[in-house]
Amino acid sequence: MSDSPTPHQSAGILAGPSEFARIREAASHPGLIGEIAAFVRRLADHELNEPVVTREVEGRRLLRVSRTVLRRVINCGLVYQLDHDERHARRAIRDLQAAAAFIDWNPSHFLDVAEMSCAFALGLDWLHDALTAAERLELEDALIRLGLEPGLADPKDWFSIATNNWNAVCNGGLAMGAIAVRHRRPELAEKLIRRCIDNLPLHGTNYAPDGAFIEGAMYWAYGTNFHVLAVESLLRATGSTHGLDVLPGFRESAAYMAHITGPTGEFYPYFDCRPDRIPLPALFWFGRHFDDPSATRAELGALRKALAGPLETALDTESRCFALSLLWLKPEHLADSTPAPLAWSGTGPNPVAFWRTDWSPDAVWIGAKGGRARLSHGHIDAGSFVFEAGGVRWAIDCGMEDYHRLESMGVNLWGEDRWTLFRLGPESHSIPRIDDASPNPEGDCPRTNWSNSPFPEVTFDLGALYPGVVDRLRRTISAGAGGQTRWLDEVGGLAAGRTYRFTWITTADVTAEDNRVMLAQDGLQLCIDAECDRPIAIRVVDQSVLLKPHDTPVPGLKRIEFAVVAPGGDFTLQLTAKLVPAV
Repeated sequence: MSDSPTPHQSAGILAGPSEFARIREAASHPGLIGEIAAFVRRLADHELNEPVVTREVEGRRLLRVSRTVLRRVINCGLVYQLDHDERHARRAIRDLQAAAAFIDWNPSHFLDVAEMSCAFALGLDWLHDALTAAERLELEDALIRLGLEPGLADPKDWFSIATNNWNAVCNGGLAMGAIAVRHRRPELAEKLIRRCIDNLPLHGTNYAPDGAFIEGAMYWAYGTNFHVLAVESLLRATGSTHGLDVLPGFRESAAYMAHITGPTGEFYPYFDCRPDRIPLPALFWFGRHFDDPSATRAELGALRKALAGPLETALDTESRCFALSLLWLKPEHLADSTPAPLAWSGTGPNPVAFWRTDWSPDAVWIGAKGGRARLSHGHIDAGSFVFEAGGVRWAIDCGMEDYHRLESMGVNLWGEDRWTLFRLGPESHSIPRIDDASPNPEGDCPRTNWSNSPFPEVTFDLGALYPGVVDRLRRTISAGAGGQTRWLDEVGGLAAGRTYRFTWITTADVTAEDNRVMLAQDGLQLCIDAECDRPIAIRVVDQSVLLKPHDTPVPGLKRIEFAVVAPGGDFTLQLTAKLVPAV
């Protein structure tokens, strides 16, 4: 790699005439590309009658506005390229002009600036022929003044060297903006492009060493989307990916995203994440870029669900990049029938393991994790798991809280209040508890064993959750014949008289008798048998007694506790779960 990105005859930002011609041709024939194109046209037509954006800051964020502009540019710009209908071009141009007139793009929360810069980059490229010379100059000036110059104004420059999603979003969005106006400000553009190439590998540490993304599924979607946008834009502008597509674990993370999605179609929403799986067109990019049919297949279920669902879902700002599926889906992969692996595990700072009995909606599936809470967007959840069988999620993770709502209530979400929140702290996760002690958020819980033969099995060392309290705490989860799943907790060195509790979080109806718990939901029944050489006390706790006024409840949520009083020596507690015929 040279010291400076080599100028290259750009083939367009993300797509050029040949790609749009390819899509236009494919969409003229029956098939999935045509279905997507028709859906995106509906999205663009809906945008025509929406009000033009205004500078509305919510709390400390302008992010919703930036994302709305980006969504409209993608939807209307892509349809304009396919159909050459000026109505769609003018719709997107009106929003760009409105944003160009803002006093700023809220640089105090720089994600807002980065996403708006991405929108302007795509707009200047995809809407080029519909813009007058004066309009192009107006939008270029705004991008430089409100996006790129503020991007170099902070002497600390913290967001560009962060190791979390801010790095990818800010570096990626600014690099795209720089590419769009480098003919106007070549030195400024050079600095931002070079900074992206140099610093994006710091975001890449989230994937290392083997694809288990540290920040969880939702922030994989956010960070990886902009990582991909940066890689694709740099490839087209400089003729090279500069190695940003071969960072350790980057390619493998596509498999992570396939397996973190349960048979119900929902994520394992550990850390700050929502269970609802949004469309992830970046997976289609992985499939096309690496010629990997498995990455393409991983996204098809969510794509087809979106195409069959209400238009409003795809118009949500979280789905603002949905239409990029048209650019990146490789139709040749649709005919591939290579069986996908049923199990996957990754290591790194936030190790995880997943397996399922098959790829049907009724499969038995589990996701489990170790790691530590003191990571980006972390929760106190090392040792937690989610579990599905028969199309029902029997053990759940509540997912994230609403940032703006909590911040507006004065909650220090990113500081001293974080672990006191129900969804982020230990109370809402299926983890080991000892008396009423809170697990150590600094405790590092590695994966110590992973096997996939004859059945999947994973072990996490959870001793660091309770330093000085236990000498040993290991949780092993394993699959068995007939869809059976087993959890085995091994406890050593816990003082006599202290209470060890295995907790299971669920929204199912619960009945308990002796050492057996029966869960009932959606006409199905799950049997959980507990075994220990010590007496087991089973208690069901309604979440309402655990919530503070600022916590968001989950309807019907309960915590099942399997409690054992320590004998003063080593002991084990085992749970076995299996679907049984409903009575």
